[in-house]
Amino acid sequence: MDNRINNGGNSTKSVRDDDKRLNPFKDVIRTACSEEEVINILRMLYDTSINDKNIRAAKIYLEYTLGKPKEVIDLTVISEKPIFNGINLDVLTDDSTE
Repeated sequence: MDNRINNGGNSTKSVRDDDKRLNPFKDVIRTACSEEEVINILRMLYDTSINDKNIRAAKIYLEYTLGKPKEVIDLTVISEKPIFNGINLDVLTDDSTE
């Protein structure tokens, strides 16, 4: 046994009331709004973004329907700089003795 239970990691299965990962307002929102009301809100955001050309409404609508875009990291190298100074990697040497 590798004692993973003792590694101090965070469990995502917490049911404690003082756990900050649990959002107590989700249940309240679910009981306050019906499914039809949420659909009406999304339609209103869509209509506002199209008819009024409201960029903020369009952004909110797309984030809730498609999700936020992932951040893309550009890994292109602009100039070649040696990682290790003083080491010539172009020279092959054979240090073995035969």
